[in-house]
Amino acid sequence: MDGSDLFNGSADPRRNPPPSRPRALLRSSSPFRDYVLHELPQDLSEVGGDGLTYRQLADKQRELLTEYGRRCLADDDPRAARVTQLDLLFMLNGFVPAGPHAAPRELVELVSA
Repeated sequence: MDGSDLFNGSADPRRNPPPSRPRALLRSSSPFRDYVLHELPQDLSEVGGDGLTYRQLADKQRELLTEYGRRCLADDDPRAARVTQLDLLFMLNGFVPAGPHAAPRELVELVSA
């Protein structure tokens, strides 16, 4: 899809449903999947509502990264690596308002790896 598709109606999923994803991609998983799907939205909501500081969020994510980071680097499945990188980018995006200094260093390193 290019930018012109966004405004001419050809990107409308009711008219042109997206192609089905290969089953292999659906099986690829990230060790951060459950956190990103279930806990990260709540954590970001708490940061926005002053229930959690960016430092506390970084500490929580640092624990996850320490626990699962080596496993990510050892996985040689390119599909799983793409899904994992996307999850890591979602996690990193939560620090955008606070600036790059707030994100755990381990998170930035894993995204790059």
